[in-house]
Amino acid sequence: MRSTDNGINWTQMAQTNNNSFKNTHVYSLAINGGGQIFAGTVNDGIFRSTDNGNEWVQINSGLTDNYVTSLAINSAGFVFAGTNKGGVFRSTDKTTSVKGRNEKTLTNFSLHQNYPNPFNPTTTIKYFIPAVETRRGESLQNVLLKVYDTLGDEVTTLVDAVKAPGNYEVKFDGSNLSSGVYFYRLQAGQFNETKKFVLLK
Repeated sequence: MRSTDNGINWTQMAQTNNNSFKNTHVYSLAINGGGQIFAGTVNDGIFRSTDNGNEWVQINSGLTDNYVTSLAINSAGFVFAGTNKGGVFRSTDKTTSVKGRNEKTLTNFSLHQNYPNPFNPTTTIKYFIPAVETRRGESLQNVLLKVYDTLGDEVTTLVDAVKAPGNYEVKFDGSNLSSGVYFYRLQAGQFNETKKFVLLK
């Protein structure tokens, strides 16, 4: 809702490209020095308005947890989003200018817990590669995703390729393996994370 008369009257805000914003639960608001408004919502991520709330655009690129509990903008113009379970994210662009990108690509690498877990015999692993901006533009990332047993021996390589920024998912098939605990590890640039999953036949 928006008021232009110090709260005497209120009007419902619209959103041109996603009607879901009309009925969503807004948890937090933040406004930068350029007049852009950011709304953190429950389950729908972040929305941004550059025209005093007349129109809103969803900017969830790279946001792996859409339950946004808090928003803040620092003196440099970066937006920080605190989420329910995914931690804190930061926009890669400063937001002091309304001529910024329509979407903010966030900086966090992310390796998700596989689903289902335990699994038999297949499961899905999702991961996110953020944009890394250099003087030459956004760089690609060398991505390595491998599966190991409890002894640390390599079981298989799921991904060994150069990837552009974005969300990815890969299927793992444990048909030829025995039941037990296994680990999958994602390496990309300086990022290195390992998660445990269970094959239960």
